[in-house]
Amino acid sequence: MKTNFLIIPLLAVLVFSVEGFSQQKQLWAKSYINEKAPALNIKTWLSEVPVTEEKFVLVDFWATWCGPCKKGIPKLNAISRKF
Repeated sequence: MKTNFLIIPLLAVLVFSVEGFSQQKQLWAKSYINEKAPALNIKTWLSEVPVTEEKFVLVDFWATWCGPCKKGIPKLNAISRKF
């Protein structure tokens, strides 16, 4: 009797957890996959306006207080030098 008392709740937890993993995630943002990129409208450039026509443009949002952001800066600089 004690064995059934423990098995039934464990089975219930297993069934509900498997059901939760099988659901697809809902996206709240619009996907731009396989679509033309939105226009890049800049009011003021801090340097000369770059020629971006027919080029890949990477926009990275970061902050000086963000540890992972600061760690990524050398990698972005290397990509910039290479391309």
